[in-house]
Amino acid sequence: MQGDVALFWLVLFGFLAADNVALLPRGGDCVRFDWRGRLRYDPTRRLQFRGRDLVLLNPLNPFERLVPTDHVGGALSPSLWRQVSRRTRRSLPVLNRLSWLGSAYLAGLVALALSSAWLPLLWVLLALLTLHLATSAFAAWHLVCGRHELELTALRAAKLSLEAVFVPAYVVNMAKRVGIGQVWRFPALGLGVRQEGRMPAGPERELYAHQIRTRLSEFLEDWDIANEQRPRQSSTPSQQWAAEALKCLTTSAH
Repeated sequence: MQGDVALFWLVLFGFLAADNVALLPRGGDCVRFDWRGRLRYDPTRRLQFRGRDLVLLNPLNPFERLVPTDHVGGALSPSLWRQVSRRTRRSLPVLNRLSWLGSAYLAGLVALALSSAWLPLLWVLLALLTLHLATSAFAAWHLVCGRHELELTALRAAKLSLEAVFVPAYVVNMAKRVGIGQVWRFPALGLGVRQEGRMPAGPERELYAHQIRTRLSEFLEDWDIANEQRPRQSSTPSQQWAAEALKCLTTSAH
């Protein structure tokens, strides 16, 4: 019996871990933002899956969110940055409430998993069902009431709510699922270059600048490889921007 109980919780938390794997759109990238709404770019190398980037999130942190972008390189103009910032601030209160709800639910799941070692399984399952239905209802209510701030259609909000009823892990990751399901139109790597320029001088900035240079090099190499497989064409504005940004960062490093 104890083996069956352990397998039950293993499967449940396995769904939670799997739901923290994001497959980015082809030719796109991503940015992350926390509970304060601070957008940041992670320049570390991504995993590859069928020609697309695979990004991992922390399954124990419902406040770590990810937003895919439709392209990688390019200049981040002040007007575009203001649009992105407004969009982030508008959605932040609803996402934070969903993340707090997910955190409480995750704490409840851990407590029930530990208590199942000595409590009757029926009691644990009834407590889990009660917790799940109550949390799912609250999550659905927040989605429906805040769908305009989250820029969700009624169909998308209903789909997310229905999925959460059948998969407990989805309730924990509701705020993450909202972000991963959207694709923002701005250059993620442009945010990374902007972020590097605003960091104070020191070892942390030097490390980040090195990572950004590596990411820019990889971006240009990927374009060269793809260009070899089709008729030769001139560089796009994104590639021109990446080459100039890499040159500036390399010069400033010496």
